[in-house]
Amino acid sequence: MSKFLTGVVVPMVTPVTAEGAVDVPAVGRLVEHLVTGGVDGIFVLGTTGEALSVPQAERERLVEATVAAAQGRVPVVAGIASNCFAESCQAAQTYTALGVAAVVAHLPFYYPLTDEQSEHWFLTLADTLTVPLLLYNIPQTTHQSIALASIERLRQHPRIIGIKDSSPDEARIAALLEAVGGLPDFTVLIGAGLRYAQGLRLGADGIVPSTGNLAPALCHALCTAPDTEIELLHQELMALTATYQAGKTLGESLAALKALLTLRGLCGPELLLPLRRAR
Repeated sequence: MSKFLTGVVVPMVTPVTAEGAVDVPAVGRLVEHLVTGGVDGIFVLGTTGEALSVPQAERERLVEATVAAAQGRVPVVAGIASNCFAESCQAAQTYTALGVAAVVAHLPFYYPLTDEQSEHWFLTLADTLTVPLLLYNIPQTTHQSIALASIERLRQHPRIIGIKDSSPDEARIAALLEAVGGLPDFTVLIGAGLRYAQGLRLGADGIVPSTGNLAPALCHALCTAPDTEIELLHQELMALTATYQAGKTLGESLAALKALLTLRGLCGPELLLPLRRAR
């Protein structure tokens, strides 16, 4: 399978009303902003999208609205992560019917898992799918990483097309790209802002920037820049990121991000509990 997730894949925020319902008109505005800004894909129901706080019925409305707004101009992928295997499978089936190009899953996060258990989870999940699966490594929330040796084994499955790795560890990203970077049928996307420049220089296929919600064109410029310009553009992107992340917890930074998007008329400031809007 040729790579179709490359470049800038934005982890879209989930616009919601004060009552907690998906704000469908805001989804349309945000998708248009992203597509016209030059993104190469949209990732809904990830960490930036408050995925685990969104009720299942609203997740489905979000996926449906995003796919409709994208109109096939860029691929839409959706998170299916859950501690319940059956729920992940059902979500994948539903989102596939709604038109996603792939699904994304990180490790379950309640029980510490051995590498064998982690691999079995992903392989069994992939066996149930009719669309591609993108692995998602985010030790900040799952409290463990997908082992590099596991990734090398998992990539042999025909449905597992790549990984979004949000580890901020420089050595981890270097080792990941040494192991599986540059392969014709396996995509490596960098999710940690601090590692974008490193990843792109070492051959990553793209980035997954939360700041892409604000500045898709800047993210596009970074991903398409020659090596001589990557560092300067990365510094510019990180300076913008610091305006809503510096000194804040992850949840607080999402509230600040939505506040900035509100100022631009793209969505409202509301978040879903346990997170709260910026005060």
